[in-house]
Amino acid sequence: MARGAAPPSARVDTGRAAIAWADAQMPVLGSIRERFAREQPLRGLRVAACLHVTAETAGVVRALAEGGAQVALCAAN
Repeated sequence: MARGAAPPSARVDTGRAAIAWADAQMPVLGSIRERFAREQPLRGLRVAACLHVTAETAGVVRALAEGGAQVALCAAN
């Protein structure tokens, strides 16, 4: 581990906290994700995206996956 770097478990906790915060700031996406989980409108589809990887992006990718899509994400940053 590099000097001064946070241990992996701390980075995981920080990432999860950031994703939880982003989820709380995007209630409409949460509603869409819940509906997608029930209805599976993307079942059988493959979705590829090249996006900046952020906590907000995690919410979008999770919504697509919960909607039934097979998702591949490529980092654009």
